[in-house]
Amino acid sequence: VNRKYDTLIEDTLCLGDVYTFNSKTYDRGGYYYDTIKTPCCGCDSTFIIHLVEYPRYFYTENYTLCQDSTLVWHGQTITAAGVYRDSLTSTLSHGRCDSIHEIVVSIRETPHGHRYATILSNTSYWFNEQELTVSGTYNDTVPAGGAGCDSIITLHLTVLPVYDINVRDTICSSE
Repeated sequence: VNRKYDTLIEDTLCLGDVYTFNSKTYDRGGYYYDTIKTPCCGCDSTFIIHLVEYPRYFYTENYTLCQDSTLVWHGQTITAAGVYRDSLTSTLSHGRCDSIHEIVVSIRETPHGHRYATILSNTSYWFNEQELTVSGTYNDTVPAGGAGCDSIITLHLTVLPVYDINVRDTICSSE
């Protein structure tokens, strides 16, 4: 008497993947049956395939980074615009179906304004909480509140000399 064998195969399937058994592919969770003829004995073996399907998640978020700033995301230090991805291990599927977390980073340029001022050498100009008396270029960073980026204001200061001119002239009384 030849024996017939029934074999249970239990496995997992990640959403979007395929499982192949005996040249057949399966793309959904569930119970599947396959019969394989045994050439030596003339008996068939039946395989019961139980596939448990787990989800795979894909998260996308957008992030605006200020120019010359950094973002630490999932252990990566990001300083440039681009698309960055990280896979997250799912504990539900015992680490088999990773989810993908994606961040799309854009860079916001630092707003830059220019201010021009001219003063006389016997006066001063207040800028960035400093009293200025020398010609030059001075920068001030203005912090932005909330999620904005800081601004930079550049002052171009020109200091003109004061001349002490004594004019002597003679005026006649009849003129």
